[in-house]
Amino acid sequence: MKVFLVFFIGLVVAPLLCQEPMSVDEVKAVRLCDLFDDLLKWNGRMVRVTGTVEGGGGFWLTGIDCRAVLRQGTVTFPNVIALANPDDPSRIIHKQEVTFTWDIKNWLRLEKLVENTPKMQKIVGTVVGLYETRRTMEDLFGRLGRPAGLGPQNIAPAQIVVKEVDDIKVVPK
Repeated sequence: MKVFLVFFIGLVVAPLLCQEPMSVDEVKAVRLCDLFDDLLKWNGRMVRVTGTVEGGGGFWLTGIDCRAVLRQGTVTFPNVIALANPDDPSRIIHKQEVTFTWDIKNWLRLEKLVENTPKMQKIVGTVVGLYETRRTMEDLFGRLGRPAGLGPQNIAPAQIVVKEVDDIKVVPK
């Protein structure tokens, strides 16, 4: 029995413990609207998602065209996902999973584009990072009718702790 146990640990358990975190290149793209349709499905997982990036108290991916409506009682969340900086651990739920930083050049480029893009245009980019939301929908909608969202002012139903933003383009609205 001991031989079997040692064999089992050596063949099955040890490789699992020694695995490297999932590579960003291994993550399949997720449609932005799919995140809103099932908030909890992707919680704690690395995602690659393309969408419109907006500023205003932080960075946001907006899902204006998504059909999901996140409403409970008097609380309605807008279809936005906050983009969180991994260097600000106070805003991160899955702290142990964040083993990366957001390249400062990438951050500054996005910030400059958000500040300088004319109103007739929008910024589209592909965000790669750790997707987070509250553990349950009850946790998200909070108690006493106060939302317990994420991002600045807790207005987003989810956030992505950003590793990088690629394929940044300014396009007509």
